[in-house]
Amino acid sequence: EGRFVLAKVDVDRNPNLASRFGIQGIPAVKAFRDGQVVSEFVGVQPEHLLRRFLDELVPSEADDLASEAAETEARGDVAGAEALYRKALALRADHEAAAVGLAGVLARDGRPEEARTLLGRVPPGEAARAVLAELDLVELAAEPGGLGAAARAAAAGEHRMALDRALELVGDGEDSEAARDLMVRVFEVLGADHTLTREYRPRLARALF
Repeated sequence: EGRFVLAKVDVDRNPNLASRFGIQGIPAVKAFRDGQVVSEFVGVQPEHLLRRFLDELVPSEADDLASEAAETEARGDVAGAEALYRKALALRADHEAAAVGLAGVLARDGRPEEARTLLGRVPPGEAARAVLAELDLVELAAEPGGLGAAARAAAAGEHRMALDRALELVGDGEDSEAARDLMVRVFEVLGADHTLTREYRPRLARALF
């Protein structure tokens, strides 16, 4: 039903591929998700074990709801996304994508306490750290002076302005450490591969050392 694709590879005709994946016995079954091997086994298995193997790989109902919620949020229907995230969590309270997605919705809607509670249920992965960083920036936005101005710019999505203002404070008195932390929070919101992160991380290092 389109839940997964089964591909068969002839190891005799594809020795390089067999070598790459260390095939020493057949059948060798490897499950891929997003281009990475996530599960595998070697040898003939009984049907009930094969079904269990597949059940652990294909998206669950909670997975589908979390994906639908993310798409709904991307279309601008925040209320609809929140409802779908909550449905996913009702099915599985520790569903990481649903918890992080809902926490993001709550963070941007001014409900930080519930957002932090949700994030406490899941591993501190990159997406969770990004939402926590958003929450920290909102709290820092209440600070006076240049630090608060930088945080308010970041919370408003003006990330370059925020990084410039924070960089001016790095190495400048009592706000230096807080400014460094603010820049790190912005990097976490943007992600390690974002152009601004790649541009400003070395600038921060030079300012510190």
